[in-house]
Amino acid sequence: MNKKLKNSIIAIGIILIVYLNYYKPEKGLGVIKNVIETTNVVYDTDGYHIEAGRQIDDMDLDTTKFERATAKYEDMTLSGNKAFIDAGKNLFLEENIVGDNGKGWKIFSNKLNYNQYKDLLVSNDGIKAINELENVILEGNELITNKKFDVINIKKQVKMSNDKFLIEGDNGVYQEKKKIFTLTGNGKFKNINPEENSFSGEFKNGKYYIDKNKIEIRNGFTGYYGKGVIQGKNLDYNNLKETFIANDNPVITIDGYIINSQKIQKIRPEREIDIIGKVNGTNGDIKFVGDNGIYKIDEKIIELNGNVEITNAKGEKIIGDSAIYNVESKIGYFTSKKDKVVYTYEDRKATSKNFVYNFDKEEMELKEGYIYEDKDYISIGQQMNYNNITKIGDIILGNVISKVNNNKIEAEKIIFDTQKKDYYAIGKVKATNKTNILKTDKLEYYTSKDRGAIPNDFTIENLEDKSIITSKNVEYIISKNEIQTDEVFNYETLTSTFTGKGLTYNLTSELGYILNEVKYVSKDTENIITGDTGEFKKDEFLKIKNNVKLLTEKEEFLTSEANYKLKEEVIKFDNNITFKTKDNKFNGLVENGILRNKEKIFTGNKFSGTSDKNEKITSNNLEYLMEEKILKLKGNVLVYNEESKLKGNEVIYNTQQNTIFATGNVSIDHQNNIKMLADNILSNTITRDISGEKISIKTATEEIKADKFSGNSDKLIFNFVDNVKGKVVTMDKEKKVVTNLSGKSLKTYFRLKSGKYEVQKIIGKKDTIISRDKQNIKSDDIEYDFIKGNIIARKNNKIYAETEKNKTLILGENISGNIKEEKLNLNSKTTIENIDNKGEKTILIGDRGILNNINQTLELIGNVKIENSQLIFNSDRAIYNRNTQKIKAYGKSNINYKTNK
Repeated sequence: MNKKLKNSIIAIGIILIVYLNYYKPEKGLGVIKNVIETTNVVYDTDGYHIEAGRQIDDMDLDTTKFERATAKYEDMTLSGNKAFIDAGKNLFLEENIVGDNGKGWKIFSNKLNYNQYKDLLVSNDGIKAINELENVILEGNELITNKKFDVINIKKQVKMSNDKFLIEGDNGVYQEKKKIFTLTGNGKFKNINPEENSFSGEFKNGKYYIDKNKIEIRNGFTGYYGKGVIQGKNLDYNNLKETFIANDNPVITIDGYIINSQKIQKIRPEREIDIIGKVNGTNGDIKFVGDNGIYKIDEKIIELNGNVEITNAKGEKIIGDSAIYNVESKIGYFTSKKDKVVYTYEDRKATSKNFVYNFDKEEMELKEGYIYEDKDYISIGQQMNYNNITKIGDIILGNVISKVNNNKIEAEKIIFDTQKKDYYAIGKVKATNKTNILKTDKLEYYTSKDRGAIPNDFTIENLEDKSIITSKNVEYIISKNEIQTDEVFNYETLTSTFTGKGLTYNLTSELGYILNEVKYVSKDTENIITGDTGEFKKDEFLKIKNNVKLLTEKEEFLTSEANYKLKEEVIKFDNNITFKTKDNKFNGLVENGILRNKEKIFTGNKFSGTSDKNEKITSNNLEYLMEEKILKLKGNVLVYNEESKLKGNEVIYNTQQNTIFATGNVSIDHQNNIKMLADNILSNTITRDISGEKISIKTATEEIKADKFSGNSDKLIFNFVDNVKGKVVTMDKEKKVVTNLSGKSLKTYFRLKSGKYEVQKIIGKKDTIISRDKQNIKSDDIEYDFIKGNIIARKNNKIYAETEKNKTLILGENISGNIKEEKLNLNSKTTIENIDNKGEKTILIGDRGILNNINQTLELIGNVKIENSQLIFNSDRAIYNRNTQKIKAYGKSNINYKTNK
């Protein structure tokens, strides 16, 4: 007998002795069982170490039972209310079983068997295994494993869970080394205490990787994520991260849509599903496709990327690089990196970098630059919103072009109604048609109301003639194509500026009416026309009425009505016109005036005016040369002031040079005392210089005529030239004496005495003759003072004197004296030729002499020589008496008589 067997027999014997001492047969019990009971047992056998509150050994059956026992085998510890070890050293536990394999696994059951030989733990009465280190709980009706729990097989109503995750099925296998739990048959998984819309699913076969917190399904599954259902062949799900991947063309049914894909995954904390590979989906109405996408559960949004196309049953189609589509609101957000997003429907097409479309409300929003086109319009801009149901939209930083007439409007914002054909534009508005460009900050155009409006400042530029209209608060009558405003407007062309307050203008007829404050300015001539009201037609005419004022560069015209023919640049004044020069040279009144701007000529009838010299001017007709400041007067011309009055058939009044040139029966009355008659007269109104032809100047007692004349009416000095003739009447010793004048050049000095003008002095040149009392004085240089009677003759002098008895001719280069005193001094060598009534000629020569008409004597002094037919007389001095024909000699004298040979 070996030592081990010997020890066993001894132990059994001791137990038996103890048993017999404590468990004696009771009276009346009949057969006594061969059983040994032991309390507070510590028992080691065949590798088991057992501690129990009670041990029962059945000697007949060779079995051992324990109560409140704990059995330890190697690292494994098992406890239960009841324990049983059979002859084969198999351990059986019942009631409140708790096991620990020493490797982190704890097991709970009501019935558990351990086959030491096979190293198998088996339970068929419900099992729960917990690994706190691995955070794994396994549950099921049946369990098969070993003491190390290397492989755990669980069957029937199998569950595997941790603090977050639960997976269920018919059968399960846990591999400790690989940390894999394989589940087959009616598999389900879900989160423990799941949040709303967490991920769960159903499957046939699957694996759960404990250390990776991942479930792997390969033979079909149905997943539930939110309100979505995912169906596919393969699934990888990480319950810790709550991420999953499904391959092999999974199908998502969510929010009324069926979405097909090549692969899906959820790899981020957000509740989003990545759809990888070609994706397409539909709800029966809306259909979408793309290269890949993301479905956002909470937002009910699918994001599509790459070759995106969304269509609906109606026929609308949107193509882009990427899209964000809200399946609930049916709003899609489309973008494109290279090419633009393209929307098409029937005759409509829209493109943009950023496109938003509401398929339910048929609303589109085009952003980051767009082009929109339908059968009626083209629109290009930064942003556009449009509702196809209401036909109302708006444009940001864009334009609208009509295909019908090519009209174009652009603005920072345009609100429009394509059904009513209404629009409202604000911010840097620019409207263009074939002929005009309108610029403003607000424009209203309501076809439905037959009106438009421009409430603020605006400009309209004509593309052809570059004219510009500016105003504000304008109303437009669409059916009449007519604009109206009560505000000030300005119409500017390349050649003129036209302003007023209150305007009605028909854009078709180009006929307009101005209510107040009319003003027209010519840029070429700088002419300005103003008035109360006006009527005009573009490029044809402008009629201004009431308080009309025309300001030229140098003139001002006032009248009640003016008609400006714009092409001809002619202004007609049908009523009386008052006008004046700005330098106040003259002003006047005229009827039926015409202003020709090109020629700068103003004409009119029945002219009457006043110069700055207080001259009154009247004529039948007026022609005013505005550039030269010349008045051309015709027909009954009259120019007069307090001093003089000029009449003529034609007068040219140069206000610049201050000259008056009169022709045709010209007459001038000077202070009602001097009257001039001439064929033409030129006078200077400043210097009072005057000249003319065929002149005749008359006073009360004088008259002088000549072919030409010049002089000064202030100084009263006049030069007469060619065919000069004149007559002057003076009073000598209370006797009227007539002096006749003639010659080729005569300068006449007048003076004013007792309110009357008279000739004061003359200076004659070239053949001047002064005739008085049968005595003529001829000289080429003579000066005669009619008032004092003094006379001086300096050149080629000849004196003709005649009495009843003789005729006398006196020659001398220097003559002076006083005609009134009848005495002349012959101051140089003098020759006298005297012929008596008998024809006897006597010649007298002397160095100088004296002519005395009172006593009819001629006195010669110095080298006197007297010669007649009878003698030659020499003397120092001699006096010849013309009446007696006697000579009285003084000083040394001699006489030589002539003898007949």
